[in-house]
Parts: sequence; C-alpha cells; structure tokens
Amino acid sequence: MLNEFEKIIHNCEKCKQSLGEIIQFFPVISFGNPNEKKIIVVGLNPSIKEYELGFLAKGSIEERHKNQISYFETAYYEFFCKLAPFFMGKVKEKLGWMKSPWEKVGYLDIVKCPTRYERKQWSGLTQIQKKVLVTNCENYFIEQLLQIKPKIILAYGSSVCKWFESKMKSKYSPKTTSMINLNGLNLRVIFLHQSQIPFSLNELKWVQDTIDTLL
Repeated sequence: MLNEFEKIIHNCEKCKQSLGEIIQFFPVISFGNPNEKKIIVVGLNPSIKEYELGFLAKGSIEERHKNQISYFETAYYEFFCKLAPFFMGKVKEKLGWMKSPWEKVGYLDIVKCPTRYERKQWSGLTQIQKKVLVTNCENYFIEQLLQIKPKIILAYGSSVCKWFESKMKSKYSPKTTSMINLNGLNLRVIFLHQSQIPFSLNELKWVQDTIDTLL
C-alpha cells in the first residue's frame, strides 16, 4: 500500500509540464527499498535506459512502485553491479549482506525523472533545464532522507557532490567526508567524483576504508 508521500512522487508531472518531451517516462522514487538502510548511495537522476531496456515497469502507480521497491530482487541494470565493489571486503562483513550489497545499501537519485534530449540524457540538457529538474525534485529527495535517516551518504558524481556542497558553509574536495546538517538531520557525506569504471584499486580502498571507519 502506497502512502501519500509516495503517491505524490509517482503522480508528479512538474518536470513533464515544464520540459515536455524531454521527460518521456515516469518518476523513479528509488531503486530498491531505501528504508532502514544505514548507507544511501546518491546519484543525479535515473538512466532512461532503465525503462527502455525493461528494468523498470511502465504500468499503474502500484505496479511501478512495487517494481522500483523490489528492483534488486531480479536482474538489474549493469550500473549497479559496477558500484558493488565499494561494499566488498570488510564493509561486506560489517553490513552482513549475502547475495548483493543492495540488501543493506539504499540508492536514491536527487532528480526523480529520467531525461532524454535527442540521443543524450543529462549531458544534452541546458543549464536552465537542469536547474528546473533539480528544483522540481530536490524537496522529494530531502524528505526521503529525513524519513530514512541514513548514517552515511555516498555522493556519487560531481553534480551530486556540488548539490550537497550547496547545503554546507564550506567547499568540498573530492575523496573527503563532511558532516552536513540537512533540515535538522546530521549526515556524514562521502564525496566521490564519478570516474572511469572499473575504479582504481586506490579509489576502491579509500571508499571501503572510509565506510568501514564510519559504520
């Protein structure tokens, strides 16, 4: 059963009304169930390929919500497999996941709407269009964090890092951590710029060691 907040996100058409055909599919509330997760990975916005390749359902609100919340219980998009090494080794031991790190780790995007402009996704949009998307969606994202109350945020990608920086009183540097107060919620944020995958051994070790220390 969906609650009122979940219905609002799934029913939202603000981006579609503002940007028209750039928004071709429905909002994505989350990948997997983020509730009660100590760690939340935060990305910028869902890939439109999730819908195009059939990893996300296109039916009723109830069908879409169930599909998104149970996303990691079936085959899922390769992007998430590439993030899995962050949660291997001693992090796996501490989290206690068995088949997939997404049993214990949540994933949210700041922007809930997949985008497409010609053949490009986010990179094909203008700065004004990007600002509209973030403005329309970020309050949903903030409310999700306030409800979940995660212990650790892994801010993945420079745009995500800059969004969290906008909530700080100081500048961030890549591969650092900072405590951020977001509407009264204290969050420990790990700042990691998106890089070429596979990640370097040094990069993986730094993330694993940082998460291990913070857990």
